[in-house]
Amino acid sequence: MSTAPQGWQNPKTNWQAADIVHPSDLNRIEGNIQAIESGSRTLIPSQVPTGNSGSLQQILSWFANRIRAITGATNWYDAPATTLAAARSHIDATSGIHGATSSATANRLIIRDGSGRAQVAAPLSASDIATKGYVDSLVGTLQAGTGYTYFVTPDGVEFLLSLRDDPIAAVYRNWVDSLTARDWRSNVSVRVLLGGTIRCSAQHRFNASGSDSGSAYLRVLKNGAVIQEWSITSNSYVTRTVDVPVNPGDIITFQQRINVITDVNQSHQAYWHNLRILTTQPPLGLQLI
Repeated sequence: MSTAPQGWQNPKTNWQAADIVHPSDLNRIEGNIQAIESGSRTLIPSQVPTGNSGSLQQILSWFANRIRAITGATNWYDAPATTLAAARSHIDATSGIHGATSSATANRLIIRDGSGRAQVAAPLSASDIATKGYVDSLVGTLQAGTGYTYFVTPDGVEFLLSLRDDPIAAVYRNWVDSLTARDWRSNVSVRVLLGGTIRCSAQHRFNASGSDSGSAYLRVLKNGAVIQEWSITSNSYVTRTVDVPVNPGDIITFQQRINVITDVNQSHQAYWHNLRILTTQPPLGLQLI
């Protein structure tokens, strides 16, 4: 507990009816009242509260103990490191917090910039955050080649386009109108997610009934514009290949059709298979649609 106030005298607590009040008794009483009111008192901040009841001396010391615990200062009367107002301002702050920055700075907190972005240094270990530059260096741009194959149609599966199965008035079957209306017989599309150059490859052949003649056509389109077109009259498969520069978001489409010179009611057929895109690295930037 705290010490008694300066000037305090122990009171007389054993008065009897016959006792005479002396001037010293009155001086002691008046002096103690004055000591309580104006005498110096030394608190003991090390005294930890033990409950909600205590003497005035105890309660004052307990207050000092709690204040010191709240501020974390050496003495209860030392100025606090911050104020509640400053703490609230810090809590509400969205910039300049603990030196946080959106740039890749050592030993600093990360905060997003005005566009919601933040930077980190290039990774060194498997558990580090990967930067876009690091990922780009691994994935790179698409490059035409024969290292990796992305099959647009199932590997080795032959798809038949027949006029007999789908007769029309004209002597050929039109190209499919929609670039993304997937029809394994005549129209297949791929969306490109990375830039660079891809190698488009396919095999096709044509089969005419009897003495009738005609052709099968194969073409490659980018965003609806024809890049390359081939025709074939042979019943043997021929491989077609073309390199196409691409940008992210481009749509590459393979299409085939039949052109019959004589009787469209005969069983004229076009076949294709192994439609694929060839790159020198894993084709992570391709998506069948």
